[in-house]
Amino acid sequence: MSYSAYLKPRKETISDAGIEGIIDLANLASGDPGKIEPNPEIFYSLTYPTSDTVRVLEQIHLRFQSVKDSSGLFLFEGLKGSGKSHLLLLVYNLFKHPDVSRRWLRSNNITCNIPDDVIVVINKFTDNPYDSVWGMIFNALGTEALKGKTHPGLPEFEKALGDKRLVLIFDELEQGIKVIANPALQAQNIAFLQMLSEYSNRSDKVTPLRKYLQ
Repeated sequence: MSYSAYLKPRKETISDAGIEGIIDLANLASGDPGKIEPNPEIFYSLTYPTSDTVRVLEQIHLRFQSVKDSSGLFLFEGLKGSGKSHLLLLVYNLFKHPDVSRRWLRSNNITCNIPDDVIVVINKFTDNPYDSVWGMIFNALGTEALKGKTHPGLPEFEKALGDKRLVLIFDELEQGIKVIANPALQAQNIAFLQMLSEYSNRSDKVTPLRKYLQ
């Protein structure tokens, strides 16, 4: 019996256009329903629960549902093409498209319970650079940081955060920091990110996720 008796190729794999082999988070802003990134239905139809995927989902579940301490910062490390962006998009869809995500989780017998009241901030810094990371975050919280000589401190951030929850998904963050021309401003961004990382270890109200290329 031939393989065709068991396997049916997706139509795009045998089309002239072929398949999109790379996840690019910048495509989220395109609004193109034919792209993988802005369409959670397409994304989940192409997502297999690999060991890495299941491990990430387990840690996300523990982050919000367990009394045990869990790491606040999720750092996705690996070589180019190893699936880091796919995992970041998976987490984005979990929070932004919970109904579609729950169907996929159920179909794969995976438990990942997350809160509904989460503000998701996602950015690919090579495509959308910022001279102050805090400006982007405060804007997502519906406010502005006070003008000062340095980055906002923890009390100001906690006041802006209030009782909200933040999930921060940063792609190409290191490159975004490197291109900041002002050395003092660059250092302030690094200090602010360090503050968020340490805060996330004390509270599940902030969960940063970053991709790191080996």
